[in-house]
Amino acid sequence: MTELRDGSLCLLLKDKSTAEKFIRTKFLHGVCEVNTKYHEKLNYIKGTIYAPYLIDLSEEEIIKNLSDQGVVEVYKFSKNIDGKPKHTGVCLLTFDKHQLPNYIDVTWHSVKVRPYFPNPMRCKNCGKLNHTAKRCNNPKMCDRCNLPPHNPEICTRTMCTNCAGEHPSFDRSCPKFLQSKEILKLQLQNKCTMREAINIYKNQCPSIVGGPSFSSIIKSPIINNNQKHIPKQTKKRKRKNQF
Repeated sequence: MTELRDGSLCLLLKDKSTAEKFIRTKFLHGVCEVNTKYHEKLNYIKGTIYAPYLIDLSEEEIIKNLSDQGVVEVYKFSKNIDGKPKHTGVCLLTFDKHQLPNYIDVTWHSVKVRPYFPNPMRCKNCGKLNHTAKRCNNPKMCDRCNLPPHNPEICTRTMCTNCAGEHPSFDRSCPKFLQSKEILKLQLQNKCTMREAINIYKNQCPSIVGGPSFSSIIKSPIINNNQKHIPKQTKKRKRKNQF
């Protein structure tokens, strides 16, 4: 059981039947009324497959044919070739399951499913990690020198806005980027909340100083691929001294 930032409780349950009992609960005897629901993000798991024979099929067709194996969402990766997007044959599958299957049947093929670990988001406005430009309130910064937009265009230095290292903010070898990526990986592997993943990381790497702050990481809307049966239970609290 974990207390979330809004004061509600997140419960990790062992099976669906137990979860459904909590979902039907409206009162805690002798305590208060409660509202329960499945967590919006912690009830699915994602994996990638390489299936080039699905390139010409729409995502709707793929979902329809793989729904009996728990697939509820499909995203086909593509890359630009000669200025046009072309599918690579790699598909990201979202499963309505507790554990990621090792293989799934696609037509007459048995295809290996690999765990999917997303990269941390990076703002294209300020260069900082764990948010996007749409939610950025920071001033625009050059992603190479960490200075305001400037003329001439050639930067006079190279400095990362996340770790102050001598590399651009978009460098994927940045220690802060790798640190945030590892925290995301721990969250998915341990089927836990972001707060718990940060604590796990801190316990595993106690000697690391200056890691990403909790507030900077917890705000990121990360695709959580966790335990299937996690109701969110909120207790109604009485307000005092109301006038």
